[in-house]
Amino acid sequence: MRITYVVVFTFIGLLLSGCAPAFFKYRYISIEDVEGIEILEYGKSDVGNLFFHGDMPVSYLLKRGSYNLKFDVDTGTHLPTMKVGVFSEAAEVPFSLQAGDHTSKSIGVAFDYPNGLPVNALRFGPSYEYRFRERETYTVVFDVVDSETNMIAREAVEFRLETNGIYYEIDAL
Repeated sequence: MRITYVVVFTFIGLLLSGCAPAFFKYRYISIEDVEGIEILEYGKSDVGNLFFHGDMPVSYLLKRGSYNLKFDVDTGTHLPTMKVGVFSEAAEVPFSLQAGDHTSKSIGVAFDYPNGLPVNALRFGPSYEYRFRERETYTVVFDVVDSETNMIAREAVEFRLETNGIYYEIDAL
């Protein structure tokens, strides 16, 4: 009985203070439809306050002639982001990635440059102004370059946002 009073008074206190729970769809980046893509691993999101979610692809591999691209879903954030890295099995030539100025194709895609990412990796996701619209598909464009920044290839990878559960945040006025 006492717990009921605590819950009721806590809820009333939140309402009177201008705080209320806000519910959002948890969305992640999926590249399952890319030709030649291989799903390496399935997993779940590490996000707190997430309900009604299941397994989702969290790691992909795209093999190219002289290099491979590994894509990893960022499972530790509410925002749909993905990390891509480039590597070669014949490691004579180190490759790196550059987010070029390809605005006509990459409309709605934002690159993030946090500390701690190696030179052969990029993090991307839908840009803020597009994230909450009903747009479902995007194309990320980036360059694979060698150690002297000579362009080896320009990659254009289509991705879509998939829903996998609902999360909540306390919204304060």
